Amino acid sequence: MSKKATDILSYITIIGWFIAFIFGDREHSKFHLNQGLVIFICYMILSILRSYIGGFIGVLLWILMIMVFVMWLGGLINAIKGTENPMLIISNIKIIK
Repeated sequence: MSKKATDILSYITIIGWFIAFIFGDREHSKFHLNQGLVIFICYMILSILRSYIGGFIGVLLWILMIMVFVMWLGGLINAIKGTENPMLIISNIKIIK
């Protein structure tokens, strides 16, 4: 799989991320693979917390979920363009080295 296809697939669902990780160009796509994984983990944590917490904090979690969605969309657009622009909040989190 090419680098661009791996980059794009790393943002399309967690199953797409696994396919990109296993069959894709891992060496050249580490940036997007890492960023896609961090975005998925953040969204899952916020979803689980939001399902248990209501009220004002639930609304704040919902707003954070929208922010994560915007980061996901920005990452997908960067992958389509072929650029590697780090997201402000999650750029320092490195899961894949």
